[in-house]
Amino acid sequence: MAETMRQNQSGLDGAHAPISSVAKLLGIHPERLRQLQRAGYIDRAARRGFVSVISAVSGYIRFLREDSATGTTPTAAARSHAAKAALVGAATARRRAVLTEQKEAIEAVETIASAAARRLRAVRLASDLPAPAAAAFKTELAASAERIDAARTVALAAIRTGDFSEIDGHGR
Repeated sequence: MAETMRQNQSGLDGAHAPISSVAKLLGIHPERLRQLQRAGYIDRAARRGFVSVISAVSGYIRFLREDSATGTTPTAAARSHAAKAALVGAATARRRAVLTEQKEAIEAVETIASAAARRLRAVRLASDLPAPAAAAFKTELAASAERIDAARTVALAAIRTGDFSEIDGHGR
C-alpha cells in the first residue's frame, strides 16, 4: 500500500489501494470492506481488488454513523461505532491537512526550482566577453541549472516520501 499511496499522494482523490491495505488502515477485515462495497457504501474501482481510499473511508464512516443511528445495534456497539466513526473522520481530516501542506510544498519547490533553472539557462552573456570566459560562464550556468534540477528531484522525493535523509544538513 505504501508504494501505491506514495504514487498518488499529490492527489488523494484519485488514490486507489488494495482492498486488504485499506481494510487494515480502517481496522476491519477485507471481507467486511467488500460487504460495504456490495451494500453501496463504497464505490467500485476500475481495477479488481482495489478501492478508492477516499470512497472507502467516507463510506465506512457513513456506515458506522447510519448503523449507530438506526438503533438496530446494541447501545454499547452503537456508541463504539459512533466513536470509531469520529476517530476515522478525525484521522482522515488530519491526513488531508498533511497532504494539502505536502501539495503546497511540492508546488513551491517546483515553481522556485523551475524558475531558477529557466533563468540560468536564459542568461545572455555580453558579446564583448572573451571566448574562453564566455565558454566557462556557459558551462557553469548549465551545470548550475542541472544541479538545481537534481536538487528539485531530491527535494520532491523527500516531500513525497517523508524521508529527508538525502537532503544536505538534515539530521545533523
